[in-house]
Amino acid sequence: MPKKELILKLKTKSCLLVPITEQEYTQYRKHSIPINEDSTGYLSFMDSIEKVFPHIDYPHYYMALKSLFGESGSFYDSYKCSFGYMFLLKIIDDKSDAIYTLNFTDVKSGFSFYFRKVLSTPKEFIDYEDIPKDLLHKPFDDFSEDDISEFMTSFIVHLVQFINTHEESYHEEFVRYLEYCFLIYGYREGKFFVKRYESHDEFYKEKKREEEAYSKQKCLEVRVFLDELQKSISLKTKVFKFDRDEANER
Repeated sequence: MPKKELILKLKTKSCLLVPITEQEYTQYRKHSIPINEDSTGYLSFMDSIEKVFPHIDYPHYYMALKSLFGESGSFYDSYKCSFGYMFLLKIIDDKSDAIYTLNFTDVKSGFSFYFRKVLSTPKEFIDYEDIPKDLLHKPFDDFSEDDISEFMTSFIVHLVQFINTHEESYHEEFVRYLEYCFLIYGYREGKFFVKRYESHDEFYKEKKREEEAYSKQKCLEVRVFLDELQKSISLKTKVFKFDRDEANER
């Protein structure tokens, strides 16, 4: 499973993204504070992306995330979101070695960047350890509002570039569900697909059908694997018996 680190170079610094587990994210969360970022510029940027690359949709972005960082975790609202990825974000520059966490997901069909600053110096612990852990704080100098805006656009650009480079060679099947929008998307039989439904009933009926089909496919794959394994064991047993018999004749 890929768990690659990613470095994004901004104008004044670089950012190292390291995928982390849900347990690690929870531990960092205990000693961190949430950052209130302004997403106005980012939303305008996403509008431009959709106009320039109209063919890129939900399954393409998930393909890129899955290929780069592995399967989605489960630390997200399964009604409003279809995936969730958690990272440790290290700021790299001459002035700071600040650490943040990032929870990247798709709340209500739009991408969401949720940053938290990890308290890592004695002064930060004195100043912020006792404040409510869900009280939003304005951006710090080590990762300013401009830095955050640039980071968000750079991250999406990286995903788009990956999609344009790898979508033709991608072949691993998957299905994701976004219940808030009655939407099912994925990759199957060599094609990316997005299905939108008008009601809960239509959505849940198709979701059940998809889950049953996926379960049958996985059972078939396991059966094929076990058959191939059995054939391999039988072949090795025959070879071993032949070698032993031949040695006895000598």
